Amino acid sequence: MSGLFGAINPATGEKISEYQYTSDTELHRIVERSFKAYEVQKATDYKERAAKLKKLADLLEERVDEYAKLITDMMGKPLSASKQEVEKSAKHARFYASKAEEYLTPKPVKTEAKSSYVRYEPLGPIYQIIPFNFPFWLSLKSAIPIILLGNTIIHRNAKTTPDVGIALEKLFKDAGFSNGEFLNVFTDHRQTEELLANPKVRGVTFTGSSAAGAKIAATAGKYLKKSVMELGGSDAVIVLDDANIETATTLAVNSRVRNGGQTCTAGKRFIIDEKIYDEFIEKLIPKVKAFKIGNPYEKDTQLGPLASGQVVKTLQEQIEQGIKQGGKVILEGGAATEEHLSKGYYFHPAIIEVDENNVLFKEETFGPVFAVVKAKGAEHALELANNSQYGLGAVIIGEDRVRAEKIASRVDAGYVSINKPVSSDSRLPSGGIKNSGFGRECGEWGLYEFANIKAVWLD
Repeated sequence: MSGLFGAINPATGEKISEYQYTSDTELHRIVERSFKAYEVQKATDYKERAAKLKKLADLLEERVDEYAKLITDMMGKPLSASKQEVEKSAKHARFYASKAEEYLTPKPVKTEAKSSYVRYEPLGPIYQIIPFNFPFWLSLKSAIPIILLGNTIIHRNAKTTPDVGIALEKLFKDAGFSNGEFLNVFTDHRQTEELLANPKVRGVTFTGSSAAGAKIAATAGKYLKKSVMELGGSDAVIVLDDANIETATTLAVNSRVRNGGQTCTAGKRFIIDEKIYDEFIEKLIPKVKAFKIGNPYEKDTQLGPLASGQVVKTLQEQIEQGIKQGGKVILEGGAATEEHLSKGYYFHPAIIEVDENNVLFKEETFGPVFAVVKAKGAEHALELANNSQYGLGAVIIGEDRVRAEKIASRVDAGYVSINKPVSSDSRLPSGGIKNSGFGRECGEWGLYEFANIKAVWLD
């Protein structure tokens, strides 16, 4: 199925659906339709778009069970987590609908002019490329503010979650965006350049790997198109010597294993002060072992299958390489071999002690692998945390809030969370630095990324 968009249920290995790529002729028609929808959108009052977003939120809540099952079918996360994803998406729509007036009303700026102010106007169709791990949330996280502003979306889900893109197009249409404001496509890499070369496509937003993001950003730059890149992460979790061990280990498990570890902002590198290292590991092991792996449709399942056989293969190869490089296995994990899990892409969590030169410390691992390393005090922990090509998020765990905040101010990351896992929030900017990308989503910062921020001077 490499040449097609196709969904395989990761819990059973059964094929769900299969689609051909969008033809070049159809893609051209979609761009034209999206641009016409933009011309209508920019002429309407933002209050109309806000009202439609409220309707969209209502529909998400009404269809939560339907959409949750679709997510679990497509990528394997536990059904309860899929419901939470849909509910979070509904809250996101309501947030932006409620903030439309505050964010989009022209803002006066005091100058020597009789009147001067700033307007926020749309750019046009935006090409949106979304990965498999949060197929609803990541799609709506960026699309909602882009559309509220008056832009339109040409949307591409991951090849393994195609039915989500179809469902999202219908969702927007049912909410009242019926002119083509959100249109789904099944494009290949060649067509990405065709889209960005088209003068009617005004930008691209991409969530995914750093390697893919670099190529897309380069293409966008070639055609002088605005881009936002929310890319990979290898988030550090710094556990200071005054941390509550019980709290710290629970937080570590929740941060690493949530969504099967397939989260850009998951804790991946656990940097633990040597004074508490042994006690931390002692309490961590039983909590990781207790995390229930199994059928994602059962209520008590905490860890479903990984999204695909390729995700399992890549993760297994990283573990093997990490061990060859001197990694010490504390808790052996890997692809599940139990009979009742044999048909799906199940993976048991692993804990491996490494140093800063190990592949498990340097690369992003997209699955339930804990890379743990000892730190010789807070300064060394900070040095280890910043010794990374990535800069998406970070977590600091410690009882001394003042010290934790001082360390947070020196961490190279777009988001630092103290005594809580990193999680995107509609009210706060979301994005990274270094190889984790550029630009921001969420809050007013995300709304203005694809805006013509126009200054008006009246003399």
